[in-house]
Amino acid sequence: MEVRSGRPPAAPVLQPVQQQLRGEIVERADASLDLHDVVSFPPSSAKVLATARGQASSTKVADGRTQRVVELTVQLPSICWIATRSKTEALRLLPSRNMQDNCHWLRDHQPMTTEPHLLSLSIVVPPLGSRHGAVECRPIVNGRDILAEVFDEGPADDPRYLLGPDAPLHATDTPHEVRLAVAECTEGCCGAVYVTIRREGQHVIWSGWRNPYEDDVDLPELRFDVNQYEVEVRRASTDHSWEWPARTVARLLEERLREHAGRLTTWECELGAVSAWHWEPDQINVFLFHPGRSAIREDRPWLQFRMALPISGDDPADQAELLEARLTAEDPREVAEVCGGSKGIY
Repeated sequence: MEVRSGRPPAAPVLQPVQQQLRGEIVERADASLDLHDVVSFPPSSAKVLATARGQASSTKVADGRTQRVVELTVQLPSICWIATRSKTEALRLLPSRNMQDNCHWLRDHQPMTTEPHLLSLSIVVPPLGSRHGAVECRPIVNGRDILAEVFDEGPADDPRYLLGPDAPLHATDTPHEVRLAVAECTEGCCGAVYVTIRREGQHVIWSGWRNPYEDDVDLPELRFDVNQYEVEVRRASTDHSWEWPARTVARLLEERLREHAGRLTTWECELGAVSAWHWEPDQINVFLFHPGRSAIREDRPWLQFRMALPISGDDPADQAELLEARLTAEDPREVAEVCGGSKGIY
């Protein structure tokens, strides 16, 4: 990449400093350190830091963060370094494809350590009644929202998929891939974030980061203490304090219907899901398949039914018990609406 700045060639005395600067930045890029944070450079590198700051220009972005673009040499060709929170954000700030292809970037966050990381799982609930947002389970590592650094196309996955007794976040000796976030449109359109989770001795490892829509997900391998990790997953799985009443009724009703699955098969139905959406906070939706989901796999005729049920302020457990009795006492297809099915039937 050539940049015509009109500046004179660097004096020979600067060249060792520039070479040292390049080494420092390369080393710290691998370690996920921040270029323009003085703490990131040891005291012995004060001259390197001064050189970096002297050749840096600041750019304000929408949310108030500051990025610094550094040309490593005052001679041509130059190499561009940019400190941002994500590679996607870095590419957006660069004006030309040529600069993008020749840009090396540093993440704008605190360094990852070699010690076991600390995991916390944060449940995010949008305002009830709002059509915006989604209920999310966001992994926070060492106080950092790691998904925010690499993916801005959509929300983290719902806790109903990531948590629970048999949830994919639990680690086993057999590696398994887990989707942590997905694009608001579709995964096939704008991607998703996957990680492979495995237990290795006294540690849980997150590695093999993947986004089908991009070449790579720039997150390092994360290593957690197995005890701290499992305690946190169990805590998040059993803490339902964030739920609104309809969400609690939906969870309890689904548990009851799955425990007594035979009561629905009497009517040639199989439970799909019981959902509560934050934009409809006073109702739940029960989805049923007839004769069952196996018909879809076997290319046999099938139908999907939906029942929208109002929720009151009564005790959620009592409501779940009454709704289960109502749904299984008579053929639910008589009162449900058809919302899907095989071609030629629906």
